Amino acid sequence: MPPALSGVATPAPPAREAAPAQAAAAASGEEAAAPGQHKVIITATEECWIHSNADKTDTRQFSLRKGDTFALTFARSLELKLGNAGGVRIRYDWQAMPAAGQSGQVRTLTFPPQDAQ
Repeated sequence: MPPALSGVATPAPPAREAAPAQAAAAASGEEAAAPGQHKVIITATEECWIHSNADKTDTRQFSLRKGDTFALTFARSLELKLGNAGGVRIRYDWQAMPAAGQSGQVRTLTFPPQDAQ
């Protein structure tokens, strides 16, 4: 019998392990979010743990290693707590965001960003 799920989401395989076409699409943000949805793509440049809460209902906790890419979609709001804000690059709705912080800095980001509302 398989072990019971603990409620902690496991990220999708990193882009470098995906098929080349899928990796290219994920890395470039070509895969569109559904209508009415927003998309955040996180690419790790260093190891980083992440806690996310999408639309106050979908909570995930995971770690990314250097080179990993992970995408999150949401309709109304997304809160990201980054354990190494300087260790990730973030794209929001296909637009590169400014650096989230310094290497090793813990930061919480909210999407949509306040200046985008």
